[in-house]
Amino acid sequence: MDASQFVVQVFNGLVIGSTYVLVALGVTLIYGILRIINFAHGEIFMLGAYLAYFLVVRGHLNYWVTAGLVMMGCAILAVVLERVAFRRVRGFELGPLITSIGASIFLQNLALILFGGDPRSLPTPYLERIVHLGPFVFSIQRALIIPSALVLILGLYLLIERTTMGRMIRAVSQDWEVASLMGVNPIAAVVVTFVIAGALVAVPSVLVAPLFYVFPLMGVTTTLKAYTIVVMGGFGNTTGTIMAGLILGVAESMVAGLGASLWVDAVSFLVLIAFLLVRPYGLIGERREENA
Repeated sequence: MDASQFVVQVFNGLVIGSTYVLVALGVTLIYGILRIINFAHGEIFMLGAYLAYFLVVRGHLNYWVTAGLVMMGCAILAVVLERVAFRRVRGFELGPLITSIGASIFLQNLALILFGGDPRSLPTPYLERIVHLGPFVFSIQRALIIPSALVLILGLYLLIERTTMGRMIRAVSQDWEVASLMGVNPIAAVVVTFVIAGALVAVPSVLVAPLFYVFPLMGVTTTLKAYTIVVMGGFGNTTGTIMAGLILGVAESMVAGLGASLWVDAVSFLVLIAFLLVRPYGLIGERREENA
């Protein structure tokens, strides 16, 4: 692999990693405030891609108008999922985990019944527009992903760190009961968290789906990669999640660039196993001592 190929693979890895980060950040936010693992998060990604397909192909809507509508749709779907699958089982040790797995399977099969199993292609005006930058050649569609992820990550940081709602979310994540005694509405904080998580996962639905295909099981691998990143970064740690997502994306791209595309997923989970053995509390996670 020469220098130009190396730079191309790094760029592709950052594109892939940015996608993973946007999905994993929603998972991290939900875990941070509710301490639950949401395995149905990838299905919101999948349904967002289908919504984008029908709005563009059948509704003939503008691509950016579609992006806004998909963000709204995924945010609403995430809130509905919280209300139906999580709120009634909150406090039960394995309840949220089991209901999220059930919701994931239900949404996969619902998509299969409604849309069929044939992969669909999402057309965009930027997919065929190619940029030539010296020896590097890439589509505008691919180039849009990294700046979009940066803008959203910055926006999320400002929302969580600099706004009243962000302080509410952080207070509830630290101690639900104390936050409620201080006048914070925990339910409102939970709903806002799911809205943010749904909106974040909608962006790769619109930006990445045109590069691949839309099909009912597309969220499964995405969910697994998201949890790989969350474990690598440290559960509930947004900075660690961002770092881990970019590292994993570049690692996968390098493996593919060496001609071992079939081993990409295997390498991802080998990295996960290595982190669990060497640093199980994540890149920035804190070591916790618990009594048995």
